[in-house]
Amino acid sequence: MEAALLLKANWEIWMAYDLEGSYEEAPQTMLENAQRAGVARSDIDGSDLMLLVGGMCTGPALVKAQGERLLAMVLDGLHVSD
Repeated sequence: MEAALLLKANWEIWMAYDLEGSYEEAPQTMLENAQRAGVARSDIDGSDLMLLVGGMCTGPALVKAQGERLLAMVLDGLHVSD
């Protein structure tokens, strides 16, 4: 999630495959970091995020263009309202 937000802001992303830790905790941790930075809504948690994005990512008929549109909609919905 955090990577998607950074990519949207034109940042370069590198994957660190050798890091230790729990992947189950990653969505919550990334969301909390984004919330502390003031770029993500405070009324959602990692389980909300995983239910939303997980269903989108596992759709058997999902094509790349559709996935990109859906991800853009999710990211727009996570932003803090002005």
